[in-house]
Amino acid sequence: MRLPTRLLGALPLSTAMLFAAAGLSGCAGSKEIETPVVRQDVPAGAWRVIDARTRGGTITELTKISEDGRTRYQAEWRQGNKDHELEVEPDGTLVSVETEITRPELPAAVGRAADELTRTREAKIVRYFREEEYLLSRLEATKYEVKVVTARGETEYQIGVDGKLLKTETDEPESRPETSPETGAGGAASAER
Repeated sequence: MRLPTRLLGALPLSTAMLFAAAGLSGCAGSKEIETPVVRQDVPAGAWRVIDARTRGGTITELTKISEDGRTRYQAEWRQGNKDHELEVEPDGTLVSVETEITRPELPAAVGRAADELTRTREAKIVRYFREEEYLLSRLEATKYEVKVVTARGETEYQIGVDGKLLKTETDEPESRPETSPETGAGGAASAER
């Protein structure tokens, strides 16, 4: 699907570049494939960013993400009592950073929306995250995620800084073997940084 040239001309340059860089990946037919990897599988440019961002934490998962002919790498790590996640292009260009936060750290409008969304759910666990999206390694947008775990699975709500619901995703519980991002061996990862 292509956007008409005059429509692209009306968009701010950064927004037009975002559409171009994303390849309109939300279009029907795009399929994201996630493959667990070990440190040696991550290109040097991507690893430099991952190494710098995760220093002082424990990497729990490294993943190669392929979608529409594009590849990026995702690192998940734990630092202190918070979970973090980042996505980076093979050359080291930062795509996004997600950081677990507490309920009091949410902006007021986001907190009200999160409370409303979780009020009627039989939630066992509610976790909050701030996600920063980057374009060419420059911060472009911030949004918040509320992850609610119930007996029926996990639901993730994306909420804008203004408190508006942007997206909802629901995952059914699944079981898959865990691998260590450093060694590829089974079991919980423990790559101390």
